[in-house]
Amino acid sequence: MERTITLRLPNTPGRDAIARSLITALAVKVGMAPLAAARAGGSVAAAAAAMDTAEVTIVAALSDSATVVRVTGGTGPGATFTLERTPLRSV
Repeated sequence: MERTITLRLPNTPGRDAIARSLITALAVKVGMAPLAAARAGGSVAAAAAAMDTAEVTIVAALSDSATVVRVTGGTGPGATFTLERTPLRSV
């Protein structure tokens, strides 16, 4: 079963921090390691901050194997990120 989360963020100073928090939480839920989840959150936050528009929309489609995140705003193509479970290595 695929679930979808849609978040619309107005152009405020905290827009990138909200995007970072949402994506970090979703990345951990999908099974990414904490550092990888933090990096994914940072990447999406940077994409949201770079868009000079009145509103940024983040749509996350959650499935059992991965989460696909689309960041859109304005007239540009936006950005797409795929969050997948981090495979564990034996040591």
